[in-house]
Amino acid sequence: MEVRDEKRFFSALGNLLELAGLRALAPSARYHARAAGLRARYPSLTFFDSLHAAVSLEEGFRIVSYDEVYDEIEGLVRVDPRTLSSGGKT
Repeated sequence: MEVRDEKRFFSALGNLLELAGLRALAPSARYHARAAGLRARYPSLTFFDSLHAAVSLEEGFRIVSYDEVYDEIEGLVRVDPRTLSSGGKT
């Protein structure tokens, strides 16, 4: 898919996030620093896994993912997406 009008695309994306009750977070050096520490402690994490985990930990969020690698991370709560349709119950 090609985005022909970036301003319109990001405006629509922002509206969609708002409608879903979500918000985008600005990049932060503290996220990257925390991610580097997580990769050192948990070698099985990829760069992106560590960054997603770092943001979740820094912001106090749960992470929604099928990836069980997040279960290894102390203090991080992973929610399996398959449980969401049943109200969070397995």
